[in-house]
Amino acid sequence: MINSLYWLFAFCIVGYFLGNINPALIITRIRKVDIKKAGSGNPGAMNVMRQLGFKLGMLTLLIDALKGAIPALIAFVSYGGRFDIGQNLSPENSYIALYATGLAVILGHCFPVFLKFKGGKGFASMIGVFMIAHPWVSLLMFAIMAIYIAIAEYGAMGSFIYITVMVTYAALQEFNLNYGPTVHILLLAFYFLSWYTHRTNIQRLLVGKENTVTFLKAFNLKRLRKKQEKWLNSLRDGENNLS
Repeated sequence: MINSLYWLFAFCIVGYFLGNINPALIITRIRKVDIKKAGSGNPGAMNVMRQLGFKLGMLTLLIDALKGAIPALIAFVSYGGRFDIGQNLSPENSYIALYATGLAVILGHCFPVFLKFKGGKGFASMIGVFMIAHPWVSLLMFAIMAIYIAIAEYGAMGSFIYITVMVTYAALQEFNLNYGPTVHILLLAFYFLSWYTHRTNIQRLLVGKENTVTFLKAFNLKRLRKKQEKWLNSLRDGENNLS
């Protein structure tokens, strides 16, 4: 177990630069789509799902979540964190390391130095961090969020529900364990950063112009595009025959 501030600083630096790696940009470039000019323009899982379908959207979500989870897990365990069923015996420093490293990853995703500080919203990486901090509650809230988005079709609102519940739950848990203010300050940073990065979504929600995501449509997007191409080809063939 380590307790050095130097190691924590190192974890945060590495986490920030890992956050600069954006799977949405990589996947969409392979598919020859400029995700920053398509849909909402956000290089994140929801926009990838709208443009390229359910599978690639979920792949983006998984990679972004692992990007947050793995560095947070390494920092957590390195500072003495343990996964105890029914009780929490981990020292306060392990949660400080977990949240600080996770926050660094998210900052790297939202404000990547290699992309002129114009990145995504970091929500999938937040899910990854909370999957390490409080796995069972996070898994439950992820399921509730997915159900809400499937019904209401508003991804941003699902994100707000998830982050609000998770930050509140984590703060209460850490408060009950008499952890110091550092953990709670880090949790507040997660919360306000999430709302800040979703500020354009809030503006669109207020005027009723928020982008929606339909899971069924995204799942069948490839099939729908094939039908559309077949229909367009038939129209062209008809025009050629007339000419």
